[in-house]
Amino acid sequence: MTRSQGTADFLTALDCLTRLTKCGTFKPSKTHADLRGAMTWSTNWDATRATGRHTWP
Repeated sequence: MTRSQGTADFLTALDCLTRLTKCGTFKPSKTHADLRGAMTWSTNWDATRATGRHTWP
């Protein structure tokens, strides 16, 4: 998977969870418009993958 494809997949999933659009066969029962922490998770994930170790407790 290329980085741009990964970004596109992430944005599609975010649209599904927050707006109930682009969900494909999975559809949440309600929107999660107040979904937060995606960038924090992404930053930690990138740091972990780059160093090969976890950076959180």
